Amino acid sequence: MEIENLRKNYLYVGRAATAIYLILKDNLKNSEVVLPANICYAAVYPIIYSGNIPVFSDVDINTGNATYEEIIKKVTSKTKAIIYPYMYGNTNCDILKIREYCDNNNILLIEDCASAMGAKIDNKSVGTIGDYAVFSTGHAKIVDVGNGGILVTDNNIEKIKEAYKELPFYDEIIDNKLTEFSREYRRLRNIDNLNQQKEFFKKSYKDLFLYQINDKIENQIIGKIAELSKILLNREEKYNLFIDELKDNNEYYILKYSDGSTPWRFTIIVNDPQKRRKLINILLEEKLFVSDWYPNIGKIFTNESFPNSDYMEDRILNFSLEDDSENIKKICKKINKHFGGDGQ
Repeated sequence: MEIENLRKNYLYVGRAATAIYLILKDNLKNSEVVLPANICYAAVYPIIYSGNIPVFSDVDINTGNATYEEIIKKVTSKTKAIIYPYMYGNTNCDILKIREYCDNNNILLIEDCASAMGAKIDNKSVGTIGDYAVFSTGHAKIVDVGNGGILVTDNNIEKIKEAYKELPFYDEIIDNKLTEFSREYRRLRNIDNLNQQKEFFKKSYKDLFLYQINDKIENQIIGKIAELSKILLNREEKYNLFIDELKDNNEYYILKYSDGSTPWRFTIIVNDPQKRRKLINILLEEKLFVSDWYPNIGKIFTNESFPNSDYMEDRILNFSLEDDSENIKKICKKINKHFGGDGQ
């Protein structure tokens, strides 16, 4: 994938959240922006910091993505933008219907391709469907340089470029604050205290999500994207290794990926939340990578109910596709054994 050939205009920025902020700041004010409830909090803050209002939709438990129907349910006369993320790198043809709806109702469509670099929908590259699109090259993304994001569009971005220059540069202070932020949020999630989480997210963290990167990081991004084909091939091999090593089991299901997707991680949905928690502890004791991302962030920013997003939050597990093969085999053995397979 060549960023310079994807759309007419592009800009390397601090992170995908920075790109969302710049887009919204340039186009909207005091408007509602619809997005799914199980999205990363880093996509919500830019809406608030740009002077707009996040509105959350529920998701489909089979794909993790919001559907056309769930998104449209949340649209009102105040809705001026929709952010559509390809959750877990999973593409969804519903975005084509959403594109048509947005065209007919004067609504801005932003593709969030943070976890889906290189993916396609009907042979169209993700990032070419929305009015704008954002990519991430941050930690654990498909192209990972530890930081950075990209904004692409066919629209003029001269004002966006000027606004970007006004942001502070990423430095060690921001890095340390981000580490503290992540640690505290993880602590609050582990004690499962929603009220404390709500209070935590009420604070301002603007400098942690809106910043510039220097030329060195930008060049790292460009160099890493040049290796995308190789990166995707390696991830496909690791994904297939999980498939080969795991035994059939009715205690969980594997998240379905549509054609053209670029899996962000190997993801399963465990039927019993308590068994999921026990498996997490088993894997962590063995120092094997496991994650329970993404949480239902919608219930933190609103008082609404999102049953499918809650279902996903309580049951989801994902595993790195950048792990080495031996660790993947160890993880699969632990999963097989835990759910009664022949993982001995």
